[in-house]
Amino acid sequence: MKNVFFFEAAVFSVFCAALAGCDPGRESGSLPGSGMWEIVPAWPSGTDGLEGVDSYDVYFYLFNGMSGECLAYHGASSFNALKPVIMDKAAYDMVVFMAEDSRNISFEASEDAVRTGNVTVLDMSDAIPDMVLGSAAVQSDVSGPVALSEVRRLVGGLDISISNVPEEVSRIEVTVGGLYDMVSFEGAFGFSSGGAATRTLAMTASGSTYSVKDVLLPSDVSLSVVPVSFRVYSAGGTADYEASLDGGIVAGQTASLSAEAADVFRKGGVSLALAYSPWDAVQNLTDNIDMSADPWVSEPLPIGGASTYNNFWASSSLAGCADSYLYDGIKDADNGHADMYWCPDVSWDSAPCWYIDLGAQREGVTVTWWNKFGGAGGQKILTLDIYGSNDANDYNKGGNSSWVHVTTVTSDRTAPTVDAGAMVTSGRIEFDGGMTSYRYLKCTPTSRVSNTGETIQDADVNVSEVEITVWNCN
Repeated sequence: MKNVFFFEAAVFSVFCAALAGCDPGRESGSLPGSGMWEIVPAWPSGTDGLEGVDSYDVYFYLFNGMSGECLAYHGASSFNALKPVIMDKAAYDMVVFMAEDSRNISFEASEDAVRTGNVTVLDMSDAIPDMVLGSAAVQSDVSGPVALSEVRRLVGGLDISISNVPEEVSRIEVTVGGLYDMVSFEGAFGFSSGGAATRTLAMTASGSTYSVKDVLLPSDVSLSVVPVSFRVYSAGGTADYEASLDGGIVAGQTASLSAEAADVFRKGGVSLALAYSPWDAVQNLTDNIDMSADPWVSEPLPIGGASTYNNFWASSSLAGCADSYLYDGIKDADNGHADMYWCPDVSWDSAPCWYIDLGAQREGVTVTWWNKFGGAGGQKILTLDIYGSNDANDYNKGGNSSWVHVTTVTSDRTAPTVDAGAMVTSGRIEFDGGMTSYRYLKCTPTSRVSNTGETIQDADVNVSEVEITVWNCN
């Protein structure tokens, strides 16, 4: 096979000379006084999901409709840069192959091509480009530009996301099997070496979530599942886990898997369902999704100190454990529970704050607390600033480099006596509408209301319980 990069400049010059006097902008059709056609390929309308493809490198072929022999060929930097060709009036099959990047594919880029010729991926470990195939029949009634009658994407997408991966994991590789690595100019997929190909990809970590997005040729249609294996690296060594993804890699669509690590990394293998979305979709949406339904999904976050979940604590500026009345799931002010207060003795934090580890990057949160009760109702928080970060140092060491102000919550339950012990909730706080995610939160009270109704511009963490709900947006 000839690689596409060895298209000879001299050959191209001769080809252009043969077209001398032809205006590339002219409509195709019969040339006056001759038995010849000037054939100009045209981009069709109604090609949703293929925007921008006409700017890919493009390779134009005219095949004999009976023998499959290539009668004309040339390449261009975009579809609109294709030149017209002058041909005898006859029946042809017009084929246009477009590729975003040709470095990892091999095919015949010359008049030596045949209709059944193949485009082959050279290296399954290298990036596979987006590829699109267009075709049309050129018949004896050509009277204008010949629009491609079929344009289809040859590749599919794979999007895998594994959340809540244990901290000791340092790397995850995923190997996808059952893949085609070759496709013909007729759009028929196959295997270059007689068997299904595999592709191994390194997943990217973001907090406790590992993900990978990739372009692949479709998977073997004879298989009902896509075989996948995960290799997990940690301080204790490596472990391999097998999975079967129900469905397949489909040309023109993105197949998605989103799952918890505990549901994927199981000895003996697991079966997981793929979801599908259009190639150009902004978000992956499962088939038959109810667009009127709330896309947000919530779950409670169990919180505690070092002896429980070790993911919530209050800063050292509190005068003492008993003064905060902040308990682990116990909504009262009994000093007998003083050993369960979340108030570590640290010297670097001078402002009363709550620090929360959400366990993974989340796209939203609800913070709920109960006012201190007893007497006239105690000191009630009026305003609470909430910050987000993905830097573990901000959470563990009180760093300030990455905290981003998310919102300010203002309590409406501050009346003396009446609102003693009342529940206050932030409601669902969406991080940039769900487009941003954070793992760590810092909640800083900035003003409070005294038991006589006076607003005081300082921060006194004075509540009886805090609850956290985390949100993700589908």
